[in-house]
Amino acid sequence: MKVFKLFFLAFIMPIGTFAQNFSISLQPKQINTMPGIQAFAFGQVNGQWLLIGGRTDGLHRRQPFASFDAAGNNTAIYLVNPTTNTVKSAGISTLPASLLEQLQSTNMNFKQVGNQLYIVGGYGYSATAVNHITYPYLTVVDLQGLATAITTAQPITSFFNQINDARFAVTGGHLEELDGVFYLVCGNKFDGRYNPMGNNTYTQKYTEQIKRFTVSSTPSLSVTWLDSITDAANLHRRDYNLTPQIFPSGKKGFTIWSGVFQPTVDLPFLNSVDIVDNSHSVNNTFNQYLSQYHSAQLPVYSAKAKQMSTVFFGGIAQYYYDANNQLLKDDNVPFVKTISVVTRMQDGSMTEKKIGEMAGYLGASSEFIASTLAPFNAEGILNLDSITADSVLAGYIVGGISSTAGNIFTVNDGTQSTANSGIYSVYIKPQTNSTGVQVRLPQLFSAKVYSSQEQQILIELNNAKPQEYSIWLTDITGRLLKGHTYTYITTEGSNIIKLETDSLATGIYMVNIRCGQVYQSHKVMIK
Repeated sequence: MKVFKLFFLAFIMPIGTFAQNFSISLQPKQINTMPGIQAFAFGQVNGQWLLIGGRTDGLHRRQPFASFDAAGNNTAIYLVNPTTNTVKSAGISTLPASLLEQLQSTNMNFKQVGNQLYIVGGYGYSATAVNHITYPYLTVVDLQGLATAITTAQPITSFFNQINDARFAVTGGHLEELDGVFYLVCGNKFDGRYNPMGNNTYTQKYTEQIKRFTVSSTPSLSVTWLDSITDAANLHRRDYNLTPQIFPSGKKGFTIWSGVFQPTVDLPFLNSVDIVDNSHSVNNTFNQYLSQYHSAQLPVYSAKAKQMSTVFFGGIAQYYYDANNQLLKDDNVPFVKTISVVTRMQDGSMTEKKIGEMAGYLGASSEFIASTLAPFNAEGILNLDSITADSVLAGYIVGGISSTAGNIFTVNDGTQSTANSGIYSVYIKPQTNSTGVQVRLPQLFSAKVYSSQEQQILIELNNAKPQEYSIWLTDITGRLLKGHTYTYITTEGSNIIKLETDSLATGIYMVNIRCGQVYQSHKVMIK
């Protein structure tokens, strides 16, 4: 059990006006027959939403016998019309076993491309395996056909196509697509009964990869696997946010935001990882404090301002503000109400600030569903420069977990949270400035890592005050190298640390550095 830790952090900016070119407002939307659902997959066709899988209860319970029980599985596909405020549904009991089981699982990875919804993996109880498993399937859904079948109460089986491949056994990651290539990013394979008591009732393996593949449906559904990207230190993440981005270079790609858990400590990541040009780069110069788990997000881009912003709605975070705008740190990583925005400037620098609050402890495992009338590009990024009205409906926050308090993890018996049936309409208003609380926590250190001709790894650490560092060396797969774990106490200013490499074979290694909460990983070539 974690020891409760709560700290006041005094080095923040007060409420004020900061450079930002839009504001966000939320308005409750009532659909009386809307189901409570969280951690689901969705697609959209003709302005209607198709909601698949996920759970109808709240946060997974601590009791192993009750956690992720089959009774909480969503066994219906819902067709929601936000214009007429109506909901229709179809049960999935008539589907073949492999479809029936996967499509009622939780935390599937999914992506809509055109009229097709691609669903990968997911975790849940399998009657076939007589166990909880991560499903090894890719399922492709014909959204138009499925929506029509539900509307007319016709059979739905023919609108699903599925293949089995062990590489698809991923839950808690994300699936994206760019220029015909799919990216299955991070996540884990979790088999067996969830058990927070430390008992050996499950196996868990993080993918630590960005898996890349293409899909063909001619003459039948098939997959061509491309080279994967492996990074045991920085891609060891699940239950995070992944959003499309337009980078300062003008290139399109994605950013992996925060996520859990760091390889050597039970805390979230604070740094982010960018994916562009079929490669990844770690951003160790920016820490995200106000959002660490999956929640609804809204990417917003302005070519005029040359700013890429991403809005995060509620969820779970290690840091949050109290009523007096004091920033608190809670290592139990509670549910929060914070609405925050991270903005990437033209020079690549990034800032984070709080711009509002949800109506309660909402947002975790929810989804943002874009309005078809708002100016989104094909990648799902809102074009702010195209908005000419005073305020525009950008989309909706749908589902997720509704918690009665921030910290319910150690007492959760199923009554402290529910699956949220509420919907919030999200409006965006272009404007010159917006008020909020900007997070300006000091960067504890900066590090440069490089190899020398003297068979040494040189680590240059710059810090504002004496610090204690843990440094360890791994190979590219994350395997710890014996005899290469160190603790250093540095002085104020610049410090050079030398690691001997004469015993290491030629190749690529990872230098991992931790100072307090902040964790960095640097790649280095030994010749």
